[in-house]
Amino acid sequence: MKYILTDETKKIYGITLRRIKYLDSGKLGGWLESEKNLSQEGDAQVYGDARVYGNARVYGNAWEVSPLQIQGTKFFFNVSSKSSIAVGCQNKTIEEWRQTYTKEFERYSFMEKERMEYILYFNLAAQLYGWEPLPVEAV
Repeated sequence: MKYILTDETKKIYGITLRRIKYLDSGKLGGWLESEKNLSQEGDAQVYGDARVYGNARVYGNAWEVSPLQIQGTKFFFNVSSKSSIAVGCQNKTIEEWRQTYTKEFERYSFMEKERMEYILYFNLAAQLYGWEPLPVEAV
């Protein structure tokens, strides 16, 4: 065993979460609904005020590079998972964005400068996560 569930609890959205304590260090960790949310095997850990519940699971080092988020733009840009990006309220897989980004630019009346801006955001994410970049000449 690498951790235990303590008696310290908190409620979120009507769900009771319990604080964990790591046995090797004695340090308190984050919050779990149950042991099904964090394996007793492997290196995955939950720290600070992180909360894991429902069907959520933490596997190994889930993010080798922190999730990219860019705000203060026309639409919030967020790498929402290792295989998807949310722009504004639209969340699509990387491949879906590849196939539809020019149509989305037209749909939302992006000017050339805005098109280039979002292609650069996508390509920054591509560089960070090892994806194929978008062609810049597509602007």
